[in-house]
Amino acid sequence: MGENRTELIGPIYQITTKWCFLFTFPIFVLMFVYPEFLLTRIYGAEYASGATVLRILSLGFITNSYFGFNYHTIMASGDSDFLMKCSMASAGMNVLLNFILIPQYGMIGAAIASSVSFASIEVFMTLKIWKKQNMHPFTSTYRRLTFIDIFMVVAMYAAGKALLLTGTNLEYTAFIIVYFVIIRYANVLDDAEMDMARKISKSIRYNIDIRILQALKALAT
Repeated sequence: MGENRTELIGPIYQITTKWCFLFTFPIFVLMFVYPEFLLTRIYGAEYASGATVLRILSLGFITNSYFGFNYHTIMASGDSDFLMKCSMASAGMNVLLNFILIPQYGMIGAAIASSVSFASIEVFMTLKIWKKQNMHPFTSTYRRLTFIDIFMVVAMYAAGKALLLTGTNLEYTAFIIVYFVIIRYANVLDDAEMDMARKISKSIRYNIDIRILQALKALAT
């Protein structure tokens, strides 16, 4: 019974993890490569000095999508005690690291403490699922996606420093287009996932067409 359940949940766990990371990665790039641009656009130029803090926090943020829906998977398995221990360990680690790092590094120290404690718990939960249910998200296609994303973020960061890119809307739009073109042709998605992507794209185009027709009818009346 348990093995059958794992066989059913495993592929879902792997696919949802891959898709979550695939679509959150562009947001991570915006926060990691262009933190000054993002902070300036949202809060004003006086907050651009917090770029390093945002860059560190974005690393903690991306671990959540990269390691997948661990919390919900463990909750579904009925191991709520482990989740409580994880929460307590994360809080304790965060407090300890804040106590050590904040006096010397200030806000940057606090950001490091939060990111490290958060990422560590994600790793622990992934190991727990692997040990208890023999499941993990790191399929061959997911590893390929990981290498592609690492290369792209390093390339974007290096290009930003060398060419003094500022993260304008045009630059970020170009990145999004290149990113999804690479994903399309790098065999990151299998046939079933590509079929799913086509159906989602078709549904989005249909909804857009409907909205346009409704707007044109409203203008005509």
